[in-house]
Amino acid sequence: MDSNNVDKYTAMQTGRPTSVYKKTILGKIFIQALDPFNDAVIEGKIMKGVPNSNDEGCFIALWSTKEDLYFKRANKYHFKVGNLVPVNIDKYIELANLEIEEIISDNLEEEIDRIVNSPFFTLASELNKTDNEVRVYRLLAKAIELGKSDKIISAIKARLAELQSLDVQEETGK
Repeated sequence: MDSNNVDKYTAMQTGRPTSVYKKTILGKIFIQALDPFNDAVIEGKIMKGVPNSNDEGCFIALWSTKEDLYFKRANKYHFKVGNLVPVNIDKYIELANLEIEEIISDNLEEEIDRIVNSPFFTLASELNKTDNEVRVYRLLAKAIELGKSDKIISAIKARLAELQSLDVQEETGK
């Protein structure tokens, strides 16, 4: 393995990319990039998501200078019209770390207990905020374990069914 690959893999493990770009428009953007593992051209990638909410799909992290140069050349049009802009690497790392901390805190057992033991309207509000089926299923299991009322269990089951039906609709394209 040459030193360029070693540097690239080290950057990937430490989470510090060479450069990061963000899409600026609400629509989808078709981009071309190099595969970071074998430097082969990726036929194309679609960046999607809401840029102001910092969705993961709005960013692309590049792990070597070679990838960065190719990306800039292959996507000149997007840079020219302002669809892609560079992002401060430290800001990107901070956003990524916040998301990880948020995911961990959402899944703590104490957090699940707090939500299940909260008043009904607080529970309903938390259910409506989450779109994570696993988390809702864990809330259901905890509510059953604690012997919560049928009203609470029914509300959790309804949200779980709603999330599952949304997944089916997305898969079938309806």
